[in-house]
Amino acid sequence: MTESGKVPASLLSTEARPQQVAKSVTSNSSPVKHRNPTKQLEDTVSRDENQHFGENGLKDILIGRHFFKTCQAQLDSVSSDWPFELELSAKQRNQLRSYLIECGQENAIFGFYDQKKILRMAEFGNEFSMISDSYNSDFALIESELKKSDEQELIIAQRLYYGYFEKIIEPLVESRLNLKSNQITDFLVEKALYKKACESGLNCSAEGHIMMNHCYIDEMACGLTFNEYFDTFSSGIKSDISAALQVMSARFGWGN
Repeated sequence: MTESGKVPASLLSTEARPQQVAKSVTSNSSPVKHRNPTKQLEDTVSRDENQHFGENGLKDILIGRHFFKTCQAQLDSVSSDWPFELELSAKQRNQLRSYLIECGQENAIFGFYDQKKILRMAEFGNEFSMISDSYNSDFALIESELKKSDEQELIIAQRLYYGYFEKIIEPLVESRLNLKSNQITDFLVEKALYKKACESGLNCSAEGHIMMNHCYIDEMACGLTFNEYFDTFSSGIKSDISAALQVMSARFGWGN
């Protein structure tokens, strides 16, 4: 990556991947043994009738958590000594005001994806880690899933298929761009996946969940569609994101 394509540190993702989440959730709990832990957990999280993002329980949780993470941030601030609004600029507050009201109005949906649902997995001890690992043991199956370019799954692909991305996609991108920073590579792949998801039909309007989440992280995204936000990046960053997308398109036959 050239100097003109340097990624601002504030935009680099620090969100934990599933195996990291599993460690924090299960650190104080003893594993509960089941004959088939992967199927047990999958069946449990798939029995809920309130799923909104597909039949697969783990994917539904990850997509729902991703869509509603700004709502969750607001909810978390209620019990903290640091009000949510103090983290935001005036531009962010203006853009997010009506959306955050809607979070409360949609609490029947959002509530299904709040932190408590994730913590339910602690009941199974280390089995959350085991089911996450099961999604990273068959690279051929992962590639067949990614070839479908499902717009909702694309936005969680890095987390759901973390092993595949770490071992296959990120090294390909780093080789293509001569990169040596995992954080920068993660950022480029993440934005490339968003770009593809938007092209595949994801709601990437200024008022949608995706861009409200971006607005919460970066005020430059407030009031913009994803394509408009993409255009605010330097030419170097845009070029590198496009290159990352080309690497994945060639791998998965996306036709970009």
